[in-house]
Amino acid sequence: MLKNFLKNKNVKDSILYTGGNYFFRISLLISNLISSNILGPSITGVITYINAIDQNLNIAYSTLRSSIERETPKLNANGSIKESNKFISHSFFFSYILFFLGSIYYSILYLTSNDKYIKITCLFFIFINFLKALSDLLRIYHKSLSNFSSITLTLFIVSLLQPLIVLYMVNEYLYVGFLWTRIILYGISVILFVILLKKYPKLNIDFDINYFKKIFLTGLPIVIFGLIMTLIMTIDKFFIRTSLGDSMLGYYSIGALIFQVLLVLPESLYGSYFPKFITYKGDQIEQIDKLSSIIRVIILPAIFITWVFIPIFINIFLPKFITGILAAKILILSVYFAASYQMYYYEIVRLNKYKNLIIGSIVLLTFSCIIYTISNYFLNTIEEYAFLNVLIFLFFSFLVIAIALNEMGKGKKIIVKKLTSELIKITPLIPILIIDMYHTYSVKIELIKFVFFTILYLPIFLFSKKEIKTYFLKKND
Repeated sequence: MLKNFLKNKNVKDSILYTGGNYFFRISLLISNLISSNILGPSITGVITYINAIDQNLNIAYSTLRSSIERETPKLNANGSIKESNKFISHSFFFSYILFFLGSIYYSILYLTSNDKYIKITCLFFIFINFLKALSDLLRIYHKSLSNFSSITLTLFIVSLLQPLIVLYMVNEYLYVGFLWTRIILYGISVILFVILLKKYPKLNIDFDINYFKKIFLTGLPIVIFGLIMTLIMTIDKFFIRTSLGDSMLGYYSIGALIFQVLLVLPESLYGSYFPKFITYKGDQIEQIDKLSSIIRVIILPAIFITWVFIPIFINIFLPKFITGILAAKILILSVYFAASYQMYYYEIVRLNKYKNLIIGSIVLLTFSCIIYTISNYFLNTIEEYAFLNVLIFLFFSFLVIAIALNEMGKGKKIIVKKLTSELIKITPLIPILIIDMYHTYSVKIELIKFVFFTILYLPIFLFSKKEIKTYFLKKND
């Protein structure tokens, strides 16, 4: 059984990719604990705000990254190596142009801002932007070639260095030291990714506008969706800073950080599977259901365990951020919905049918902006914003799943059944939310929560057990 398990390339890639990503996220978590404790809630709020801006700007670069991630495996699988090389070389050249434009944007933001922390951050991000974008591009190139071992090795090395560098730089130079660590760590990542490349992309400096259009249009639908998705994921932070201030955003950011750490698990499993999945032909609903079941069975107990230990974790490591405990608990419920839709999104990418997804996402984004704008007048706590965030993620997840099933030719009954199933399977987490709304932390209360969760989770686990077993013991996909 174990032998067959280890022979499965999907499993090996998933273990490598997930292990590397989780080790990196744990390292990032430790680093953020160090910097947050030293810098305090207000500066942490500024960092969260700038990161939200960076996430949205980063989407502009993902046009070309998405093209590489999507087209390179297809071209290589079809034996079109020459076309694959040409596609990559042009993609890298066009990426450098976009990186330069991104740095110009931060220069303009530096010149026009009156906030001293925003100004100094933008000054550093002129350089951080290029190194970060290049590191992400090289990581995606490795991923498109299924070089998961190289990605993992880079992540492990950076993860080991990260807390040490952050501890020294932030302790010695405070916020400026924090910004310098970004430059140092992204620089190390770029160097390692370049050294570990087995196949170097040739840089084509002949600007071919027609080829640029081809590459840009290949990734454009994914980028439009990615931009909408990122705005939906970050819009709460902009409103919280405007309405409640930097300190409250700092408290809220702890929940957002834990959310990102938990989300690494489904993203890594899905991500390691994507280069193979994109090359498949025919109806893939069975594969989607199978992998989604695996993620669901893993993520539910992960959310529960995190929920239970959040108060202990924050009290011990982040005593300045105790105000953010309940908001953090509510926010991690969004992980379930964020993990539920990803395989369905990959199916839309595989089918190359984006129109309905983009239209639906724009409608949801517009709705979200209206809701947040109206809510801004009567939402007074970060817990209320966190709950609104969960509802937005629920709608977003259901939107993607419904559109994907529709594009696959599934009827309304199947779509309603799938959405109802997704909603029912979050029920193990509902009692713990209700209990925490009315009771403070105690051993007795945590035991009651454990009993409720186990009773409701067990049927989901037993129902998915066969699917999980057949997936992981299969030698070939």
